[in-house]
Amino acid sequence: MNMKERIMAVLRHEEPDLIPWVPNMDHWYNVNRRRYSLPGDLAGYNYHDIKRKLKAGLWVRCGLYKGEMPNVRVKEVVRSDIYKGEIQRQEIHRTYETPAGIVFTKNVSTGPFYGFVSSHPVEYMIKDLPDYDAVKFMVEDTQYTPTYDVFLAAEREVGDDGIALGGGHGCPLNGVFGYTGFVKGIIDSYRYPKEFDKLARAIEERAWETIQIAADSPADVIMMGSVDGVEPSSLFEKYSIPFHRKAMHLLHAKGKVSSCHAHTKDFSHLLNLFPKTNIDIAESFTPPPQGVVRVDEARAVWKDKVIIWGGVPAVIVSQWSPNEVGKYVLNLFKSIVPGDNFVLAMGDNVPPDANIECVKAIADVVEKHGKYPLL
Repeated sequence: MNMKERIMAVLRHEEPDLIPWVPNMDHWYNVNRRRYSLPGDLAGYNYHDIKRKLKAGLWVRCGLYKGEMPNVRVKEVVRSDIYKGEIQRQEIHRTYETPAGIVFTKNVSTGPFYGFVSSHPVEYMIKDLPDYDAVKFMVEDTQYTPTYDVFLAAEREVGDDGIALGGGHGCPLNGVFGYTGFVKGIIDSYRYPKEFDKLARAIEERAWETIQIAADSPADVIMMGSVDGVEPSSLFEKYSIPFHRKAMHLLHAKGKVSSCHAHTKDFSHLLNLFPKTNIDIAESFTPPPQGVVRVDEARAVWKDKVIIWGGVPAVIVSQWSPNEVGKYVLNLFKSIVPGDNFVLAMGDNVPPDANIECVKAIADVVEKHGKYPLL
């Protein structure tokens, strides 16, 4: 099997020849490329070729649509740090003028990567109660257009060495938190329940158009937001489960596999609830010592209902020796015999300060001991 066939076999609940090893390394690559600190034997190669040299599967996230707000005026001021003619860091200030009010954001960005931007919000859009009306207007004003060409371009570059994932839409809870931040969002769900719910319902209503775009797209695997671990189970049951169940019905009818970015540190309070979403993949699953729930504990609850994509805590490739990391993967394999419904990957990303020899050690263990079925 090639890597794409191997991954898709797992995602289709079939038998792979080998446990797929598909680490997310885009953050590691972006940071070290901009620092000019890529390891010597990897310097000069692009992201995909580096992963090929490391005997790791390719994994690329791609947008499937773009959104435009015809009745919202957006002003943008960008401050860039440039080194050797290349943007290293950007500070992006945006003002959104709507008939329902004006809101502001501030983000720090490290630049585009296949249609996605590695960006961190410094100031969220919703800062006070009146901002809910402006944001709700923006949500309802957004018009979506498919961008399948972006996906197809990424898929061609990946080839048979991995998969490209298409962007679907996160649940209403993801949407509201994206405008408020986690802490304020949770507080607002109690302090301003009416406004919180109105915005969540508006996000849900507009999401169906993007879900249909994803269902009609050439992508086999669709990303469906994230589970962040900070959401109370009551909000997860109210907003996430019903939305995802309906979305999964639409996607599964078109033969799609769905993936959720499950990078939460503590999955314990959502462990029994997550399968009720009918999402196929818990991606970036993060066990101890970085997370709380072990892979075998999650598998005991989820059985064949959820595919686990992850299992390698990011911290160990920075703080442990290659030998220790190799032993960790061996013990992980022993705990998941025979290895059904599992893709070995990072929880969540190879960090910038990782020892690349640890990443190589994982590939060596998979090559020597990862034959399916695990024994």
